[in-house]
Amino acid sequence: MKIAIIGALGRMGKMIAEVARKENIEIKGACELEGHKDAGKDYGKILWREEIGVIITDDFEKAMEAADIGIEFTNPSATIEHLKKIRKIKKPYLTGTTGFKEEDFKEFEETGKVIPLYWAPNMSFGTGVLSHIVGLMAKYFNDWDFEIMEIHHTGKKDAPSGTAIQLANIIEKNSGRSLKRTFGREGLSPREKDEMGIFGLRMGDVKGEHRIFFATEGERVEVAHISYTREIFAKGAIKAARWLLKKQEPGFYSVNDLLGLR
Repeated sequence: MKIAIIGALGRMGKMIAEVARKENIEIKGACELEGHKDAGKDYGKILWREEIGVIITDDFEKAMEAADIGIEFTNPSATIEHLKKIRKIKKPYLTGTTGFKEEDFKEFEETGKVIPLYWAPNMSFGTGVLSHIVGLMAKYFNDWDFEIMEIHHTGKKDAPSGTAIQLANIIEKNSGRSLKRTFGREGLSPREKDEMGIFGLRMGDVKGEHRIFFATEGERVEVAHISYTREIFAKGAIKAARWLLKKQEPGFYSVNDLLGLR
């Protein structure tokens, strides 16, 4: 598998590169924002102090030239532009970018009509299974109270996390209820019946923690996923990329497709 890393010098981009190196996956492209200070430098020289013949570029098309697939962790506006371009390039594409607005997913749907496209707000295998379990729990506990709490490092830009939003969507869909989402409580704010709290905490270097609470009179059930290293997301992305390369048909794929949970 030959990959292009889009957002090559971000936290996840660097980790993707580390995992790719361990697994003998060829890095064929490295793309960064326009005007990035390291554009024109050898990617390997920056990461490992040894040249690998891959020059960091701010030209998306050039980064994708020699790759079989693109793996991207950037920001919502950049991702939308890349989706428009990848439809013309017609190569499989995987992104773990979060922070999208609902209307942004129209671009994902359009892209999935042309190429195999994979998106997940959390690339870990454990979170994929957790999401399935949360759906089952919401179905059986459909008239209970639901609350979600997520914790991430101080540098995370979007809140709540994409994973928390996805979990909220799963709960709402499987419980069959329309729930008002509350992102903070202060002063006189009694909990409403059809309300779901989603709370984001930012501290230290926390890689990612999600806790989902289901409660009713006399009992409470909690499920959680805790990430101790960013490497699990990179390994999950690489696993998903390998899977995506085998797809013969265009489509907008998710972790449910990868895990066979549909």
